[in-house]
Amino acid sequence: MSSMGDTPLFVRTKWKCVNCEHEVEIVNADCLDMGIAECEKCGIKGLRKVELK
Repeated sequence: MSSMGDTPLFVRTKWKCVNCEHEVEIVNADCLDMGIAECEKCGIKGLRKVELK
């Protein structure tokens, strides 16, 4: 049994559409290229990460 360190199983990150500002929360988004992800609201490709304060 190997330990994965302190990496959480589910990493939630917030993303915002570069066009319509629609916000989405995605689990484990680091394994995807979110720059080519399509906004479910307006259909434009391109989401940017929202920095959590």
